Amino acid sequence: MIGFDTDISIAEKFTDRFPDKFTENETQRKIIKMMLENPKISRSAIAAEVGITTRGVQKSINALKSAGLVERIGSAKAGYWKINS
Repeated sequence: MIGFDTDISIAEKFTDRFPDKFTENETQRKIIKMMLENPKISRSAIAAEVGITTRGVQKSINALKSAGLVERIGSAKAGYWKINS
């Protein structure tokens, strides 16, 4: 696990750093937190934990990618999520 201060909201850190790119969304905050805890997490695992469809996860990830906050490194199966800060 990556060392991270979980007392401070992840989205709070990103909204402070990228106020013009990031609109606070509970689902997106959960997704970022899961990606930080497990960079190799799959979309289906995120969907199961958050309680939404894989399509809903994809929409949230696309918004995070568009804002430049996350990117996928490598293939869908063997790659990992990189959180840009």
